[in-house]
Amino acid sequence: MYNRVAGVTRRTTGFLHIFAALLLLVAAAAWLQLRGDHAPAALPSPLLSKYVGPARRLVKMIPSHTTIVTLSNDRYRGRFSELLKCTRSHFGNETWVGMFALDDGTLQYFRRAARSGYPTAAELVPSGLNIRTRVLAAKLALVQAAVDFGKLTIFLEMDLYFRRDFFRLPPTWFRNHDVVFSAHVHGPEINYGFFVAWPTAGSRAFFAAAASVYVEIDSEEKLDTLSRTCGAFDQKAIDVVLRGCDGVNVALCLEECKFLLRSDLRFQKPAVPDLSWALIPDYAVPHWPVFGDRWPPELYKYASGVHVWSGSGPPDKQIAWAKENFVVSSSCWLEIE
Repeated sequence: MYNRVAGVTRRTTGFLHIFAALLLLVAAAAWLQLRGDHAPAALPSPLLSKYVGPARRLVKMIPSHTTIVTLSNDRYRGRFSELLKCTRSHFGNETWVGMFALDDGTLQYFRRAARSGYPTAAELVPSGLNIRTRVLAAKLALVQAAVDFGKLTIFLEMDLYFRRDFFRLPPTWFRNHDVVFSAHVHGPEINYGFFVAWPTAGSRAFFAAAASVYVEIDSEEKLDTLSRTCGAFDQKAIDVVLRGCDGVNVALCLEECKFLLRSDLRFQKPAVPDLSWALIPDYAVPHWPVFGDRWPPELYKYASGVHVWSGSGPPDKQIAWAKENFVVSSSCWLEIE
């Protein structure tokens, strides 16, 4: 009797182990489906977690291999039509615009545009502490989702304007890299407001490493404090992950943004040493107002786009300045071959 019961117990325990293993496999498969087919393993960030789901829903709505992704609120509505019309006119339906909307007005605008036949999709950025923290977290979640799902990703902020096709450099130059960033005129640091990322193992690992910076920032209140004490925190964090503290201004790691240099020194060196990346020459996408309200005539020989900093004024002023001083009527967007 004892042996028979013990045998049943052993068999039952074995079935439970098998069932538990199957459940783990199903859960793992579901997690991989959520993360994307080629998603790198990374620790989840409590701060980013609420943005990941909406960002991935947005990217999954986009059928094209190449996508322009951005975030905006309704204050940039004066640029929405230009963005959609130029993208469709230049690419047809081969490239979609993914809008991570910061308010309902922007969300409804792009959803109406989609119903009218424009190649676009939109999703709402979750609510948060303030616009600053929402943008910092949502931007990284969006870009990571796009590369994880295999998209050739063009990220641009809505205060960036083009006056001619940007990708006039040899296409092979771009294809030799995992990611290319625009640069700041005033220094060698990257400009996180415009970059192109290819869906490679290198770029996926890089943006996963960037997301790991946020693992220990467990609240938007902490992120808000960091963004004030370490100005442009997201950009500096990306730069440190990219080049390591040895490759950027040491003061950035040791004085301004001590959070980026932990006791484990994991950001002392580049987070992804074999990442292939490059800076787009700063003369190709300069910043305003580096030279004041007017640009030197010789700059027009080289500049393909201009980044009008949000600090230069409200969106309506930025748009008016760009159209008056920089953008030409024939400029319709950018091209990747």
